[in-house]
Amino acid sequence: MAIRLPCITAYGHNHFARYTNLPNRKPRMSYEAQHDSKLTEAIRKRAGTANDEKARPGPIVPKATIRLHTNIAHQLFFGRAPDPNRPFRDQCFASFANNLSALWTFAQADDPYADAKLILIEEQIKAAREQIGDLTELLNELVESLQTSGIRIDAHQSTRPIDVPIAFRAVHAAVAIQLLGAVDSAIQKALLARHFGLISGQDWQRVLANSATPMRHLFKLALFRASGATRADFALNNDRAKVAVEKLGELPADILAGVRRPLLGPRTSNGNGTSLLFGESRAATDNSDDSIVAQSLRAIEAAHA
Repeated sequence: MAIRLPCITAYGHNHFARYTNLPNRKPRMSYEAQHDSKLTEAIRKRAGTANDEKARPGPIVPKATIRLHTNIAHQLFFGRAPDPNRPFRDQCFASFANNLSALWTFAQADDPYADAKLILIEEQIKAAREQIGDLTELLNELVESLQTSGIRIDAHQSTRPIDVPIAFRAVHAAVAIQLLGAVDSAIQKALLARHFGLISGQDWQRVLANSATPMRHLFKLALFRASGATRADFALNNDRAKVAVEKLGELPADILAGVRRPLLGPRTSNGNGTSLLFGESRAATDNSDDSIVAQSLRAIEAAHA
């Protein structure tokens, strides 16, 4: 004699199965479950993915524009006009972003020389941010001093600004374009201060030296020669690793071992890499990131641990 056992449907209602002596019998789908299944199928047909269970959203590609007000910012973005008195090629943001795309490809392939170059870029970004920040603070004080004379500044922007579309692959390019926007703003304030006689011609040259020059130094750092070797080659000490050392020189041991990596660098093809927000590498954890975002994220982790 078969024993009747309780059966639980998808919605948790207990009842006794009629034919419990048939072990291969599938439970009957409830009316609610049938309705949900039909509704899901209708939504998929409407979206055009009825027969494609593996369909997934595509990659998120950020697109934006930057508004430029000064000729200095325009030159930093597109480069200066050719000059026979300038023997070297002028580096600009456009070339910087293009070179960074190739540099990221090598960093993803676990080229330690690409990581070393990205670390230099991050160091220059930090130095440029501090230098431009100090300059902006000084210019803000000069512009605010006009208020003591009863002068109210309605606007100090270009009459014909240009909007330039920006799209890039490397995060370092996204940080650099923010610095370029800060330089544009600082130059606007410097031109205003010069118009009211708050700075001299020599001071104006110093403003340029403390704003545009650090950016051009940053743009030059993206020039890169591929080593043709990966960390796996250095671990084997094969011919590719030896040729890379002869061509590009020795690397610091912590970079070569993958202990020190760029905080904003990409993940490598072998799974190692750096988290954009947390600044952690699977090779080793780096707690040197003391940014406001990193501190806030660590506080959230501690609160919910």
